[in-house]
Amino acid sequence: CVMHDTEILLKNVFSEMETVLIIEELLECEDMITLVSGLKHAYIQRKDLSFVDEFKGLYSDIEIVDNFEELDDQILKFIGYTKQNASTYLEEMDDIIFVESKVMNEHLIEFSMEDVSIHSGIKELCRKMNISKDECIYIDGENVVEEVMKILKQNKIS
Repeated sequence: CVMHDTEILLKNVFSEMETVLIIEELLECEDMITLVSGLKHAYIQRKDLSFVDEFKGLYSDIEIVDNFEELDDQILKFIGYTKQNASTYLEEMDDIIFVESKVMNEHLIEFSMEDVSIHSGIKELCRKMNISKDECIYIDGENVVEEVMKILKQNKIS
């Protein structure tokens, strides 16, 4: 989902049927805890509550649900947590229909639509703001402060 202020510029959501099929497949994966990311909130099942901290760095608004069948939301992606090495675990998994999978870190795997990427989001923001991609800087997650400080120093801004 790409937003500018409160305006949604681009969203790629799974259909209800795709969501049901993917959730069923992910819940069958042994040793994987699933978080469902929707337009309104991220969701984890009550039975997996002890793993909620594994997702806190990604989402500040995680709702606890009894099961994923009760979700009233448009689903954007799924995140799987495994205690095993995520790369190894992903290699051993069966392919999930409709889903692009990507290892996020040692224990997290992201499952999203195939045509969703940082690049498509930046392209849409540039179109909306009428600027070129050369005028954009994308900083990912964990090293945000370090990256911003480096950019400020490079541009002689204190």
